[in-house]
Amino acid sequence: MIRNHRYTVIRNAVDTDRFRLDPKLREKIRTVLGVDANTPVLGHVGRFSLQKNHSFLIDIFAAVHRKSPEAILLLAGAGELEPEIRDKVKALDLENSVKFLGLRKDIPALMNAMDVFVLPSFFEGLPVVGVEAQATGLPVITSTAVARELPLKDLAQYIPLESSPEIWADAVLKAADESRLHRRNTTQEIAEAGYEIKAAARDFEQFYLDRAAEAGIRSDNSEAGQPSSASREKGTEA
Repeated sequence: MIRNHRYTVIRNAVDTDRFRLDPKLREKIRTVLGVDANTPVLGHVGRFSLQKNHSFLIDIFAAVHRKSPEAILLLAGAGELEPEIRDKVKALDLENSVKFLGLRKDIPALMNAMDVFVLPSFFEGLPVVGVEAQATGLPVITSTAVARELPLKDLAQYIPLESSPEIWADAVLKAADESRLHRRNTTQEIAEAGYEIKAAARDFEQFYLDRAAEAGIRSDNSEAGQPSSASREKGTEA
């Protein structure tokens, strides 16, 4: 337990200059991907590892596909389990509906192309990728094994991994439909929640400046060669 409440929370913030809603970029990337405006697009960004639970994600998408055959799943990332997931997609005859995009540098663009972000992880702290998704206005459907710390509560839904793929699929399709109709610019909301990276960096810097001042350490803003006020009071040299 932290005594006397002497702690400061520094958010794991995101760059809202990059991660923001951009309708023109959305249209452009969808055109590149061969996806029309009304197609439900699910997305996931993450390493193909046990933690991320891609196998269950494919089960969810299979259920989505049964309800909405035109739906598309975008998978960005790489990892040791990718061959296994590719085999599962092939076995379920979903090869034309699941796009393996590999390692990408245009994640903000891909998120703009998506309608809903799906994150059925086995375990996770605050998923920064979920904050990035919300910064582009995406709803995030994630598991109850993930920390309930996503900043925009109305764009976060937590579902137990014990729930069936069909239950997940219903939630995903509902969120995707609402997203296509009512997606909004969330930049200001992300900033107000404390997850804008420039403000978080300033807070981080100020935290250390304050601790340095308490310890009597001269900052770069002090005159070179001059003792700090704290050391002058103690009669010592800086």
